[in-house]
Amino acid sequence: MRENKNIGSELDATALRIRGGGRRLVAAVIIDIIAALAVIVFGVLLWSSGLLPLKFFIPLCVILLLLCGVLTILSLGGRHLLRPTLGMIFNLLLALACVLGSYMVTKGVDTLRDIIGKRESSNHVGIYVRTDDPAKDLQDLESYAFGILGKDDRENTNKAIADLEEKLNGKKINYKEYTDKSVMTVDLLSGNIDAMFMNTSLLEVLSGAEGFEDINSKIREIYSTRIISEKPNTVIDMNQPSDTGYPDGVFTVYMSGIDTRSGYLVEKSRCDSNILAVINSKTKNVLLISIPRDYYVELALPEANGAKDKLTHAGIYGVQCSMDTVAKLFDIDVNYYFRVNFGGFEQIIDALGGITVYNDYYFESTVSFFEDEAGRYYSYPAGDINLTGEAALYFARERHAVSGGDRGRGLNQMKVIEAVADKMMSPAILKNYSNLLDQIKGNFEMSIPYDTVSELVRDQLDSGTDWKFTTYNVDGAGDNQPPYSLGGLYAYVMVPDESTVSTAKDLISQVVDGKNPVVPETSAAGN
Repeated sequence: MRENKNIGSELDATALRIRGGGRRLVAAVIIDIIAALAVIVFGVLLWSSGLLPLKFFIPLCVILLLLCGVLTILSLGGRHLLRPTLGMIFNLLLALACVLGSYMVTKGVDTLRDIIGKRESSNHVGIYVRTDDPAKDLQDLESYAFGILGKDDRENTNKAIADLEEKLNGKKINYKEYTDKSVMTVDLLSGNIDAMFMNTSLLEVLSGAEGFEDINSKIREIYSTRIISEKPNTVIDMNQPSDTGYPDGVFTVYMSGIDTRSGYLVEKSRCDSNILAVINSKTKNVLLISIPRDYYVELALPEANGAKDKLTHAGIYGVQCSMDTVAKLFDIDVNYYFRVNFGGFEQIIDALGGITVYNDYYFESTVSFFEDEAGRYYSYPAGDINLTGEAALYFARERHAVSGGDRGRGLNQMKVIEAVADKMMSPAILKNYSNLLDQIKGNFEMSIPYDTVSELVRDQLDSGTDWKFTTYNVDGAGDNQPPYSLGGLYAYVMVPDESTVSTAKDLISQVVDGKNPVVPETSAAGN
């Protein structure tokens, strides 16, 4: 009887072991399948991105598949419990790593696709009243007489009018059309009209004219409408190589920086930073030519009929006008554009853990002194300095406290760009990866095709060669002239020094021809 009980107990224990082993086997099979799928998906996404050279892609896939196979065998076999358990654990970790890798690849590619040929444009149209006007909200504007511009930015103004009338419960507003923004502004100040609609970028332009330098202290914005419009499809077929007009591996990029804290790019805005990048991916040479914002150049706008304007004002007619104006200045083709909102640049630098630049001499930031609400200001010692996002932004925006004014600012901006590029090519890019891409997505826009970007990334990973940066700043002399966009009003401009423009053209030719560009020692504009 006792023997029968022992036999029964042994059978029950065996049955439990069999059931336990069966459950472990099922779990192992499920984990192994998940791991294999994760490896395959990661490989497919990585291959479709076109970012990894074959010499890295093939070994990586072989290693991942072998590792998955070994762990699968380990998880399914073995008489000891430890071996299959370890196999399952490590296969699960492999699956998680591949899922994370897939996420990083997908988000990186999606971010690139998003900033290439953005389909949405954003503009701001403000409603302005006199500083001492008693109006506090939109309801107070119900009976006001408004001024609008009949031609300049009329489409966006009409949308802002419709937005206001909607908020006034359908009540139609009274307005007077003007052909000149300065005349309309004078009428506002004199009381001939009670308020006016104006694109914020046009008001910025007007504030640079003689007699309107203090306009921002005389009027105030009571309301602003953000106009979001659909842009023409500028997305380039990513499967087709792009024709740059230059030898293979050479292309030019107009880099525009707008000075706004809005958190997104405004379609029409003054260009506070204007840099032409000439890139030779074969020789790893990058030439950065900084052009002062006040450069008095022929505006590449058909209706301007050869009239001159500040380069910064070209931006209010769209980025294509800025590109064409720079192209005309240097008598070259400008292939692509790259636009950045400096306000977002701050968050990007912080996500990278800061940057390091070399500062030629000590100076204090006048921009931070006037703008920082806490009353702080930044000072920059000579030598290598580590900069947070905010410190880098004030460093790049300063022009009053640096030698050469706008010229010195241009050189500092190129230092910041180069430092960010160095950090982007380092492991620091993995820090706050998701947040970094979000900031890039919201504050960058470019027309460089995806195939060009992916080719550059592959080539860099393949060769690991350091890029050589050369900077140059075209120069000029200050003067008062009537820019086209100001309709006869005079403003400060910088008349180009043609010798520096000629030197810039020569440097461009050197890069295009595959040579290492050499800035003449006699040139004070380069470094």
